[in-house]
Amino acid sequence: MDQVAIDFFRLLIQAGAVPGEDFSCDGERQVYHLNERCHSLLQASFP
Repeated sequence: MDQVAIDFFRLLIQAGAVPGEDFSCDGERQVYHLNERCHSLLQASFP
C-alpha cells in the first residue's frame, strides 16, 4: 500500500470512520470502497 492510501485511511479514521465497516480497500484491483456513513463523516469533518 502506498503512502497516499495510508494518509487517506488516516484521514477517514480521524473523521470517525471504522475500517472494515465504513471503508475498505481491494488491493488486487486497487479500489477503495466507502459507504454512505463514511461519506457523511468526511463531509461533516472536512466541509
